[in-house]
Amino acid sequence: MHDIAVLALIWTTVFLASYLAHKTRLTPVLWYLFCGTLFVNLGFLPEVLPIFIIDFAELGIIVIMFALGFEEDTSNFLQGIKRSWGIALFGAITPFVIGYSMASIFWDDPNTSLFCALAMTATAVSLTMVSLKSEGLSNTPAATGIMTSAVLDDIASLALVAILVPIATGEAQLSMDGILLILGKAVAFFAIVTLMGGWLFPASQGMAQKIPVLGKLNLR
Repeated sequence: MHDIAVLALIWTTVFLASYLAHKTRLTPVLWYLFCGTLFVNLGFLPEVLPIFIIDFAELGIIVIMFALGFEEDTSNFLQGIKRSWGIALFGAITPFVIGYSMASIFWDDPNTSLFCALAMTATAVSLTMVSLKSEGLSNTPAATGIMTSAVLDDIASLALVAILVPIATGEAQLSMDGILLILGKAVAFFAIVTLMGGWLFPASQGMAQKIPVLGKLNLR
């Protein structure tokens, strides 16, 4: 099947899922997953998508994440961390422990269990936001807490990936110095990104407003 035909079939499936979600009053994400699983098992869609579809999907995720960033205020996010860090902590630890334990039972390989646990830890921020939008809840305080904890889950997952994947693949030695070096790099990266988002980007509102020219801009 041609790539364009696959893309057209996927879009048709999306419209079908949206129609079914409207009729059943369920979130469209559930119907997306159901229709995708059904079409693949019936042979209408390939099990391995063409590279064109994969790249197109990744571009869509990037656009969704940028849209989420434009709708979110960094100051609200930083304030929400104080209320949502507990949810994010247990929302990351519990899937990690369960994923690692179940993978160990089936495969009895520490590296495989580690990768499965990391995959279970990450939260699908884009799907969470789409689900909240479909229910008209994206601007509620509850949605802010949910999205803040979801983003924190992803940040923690990326930090764990930066620390554990090099160890699992043998690129880094399992030593205290090596772990501290990787952890330091991860912490420094997220600290820089947080400072840029909270201080530099809202230039017309933060400390940067005192800087000539830059203080007149808002890079949100």
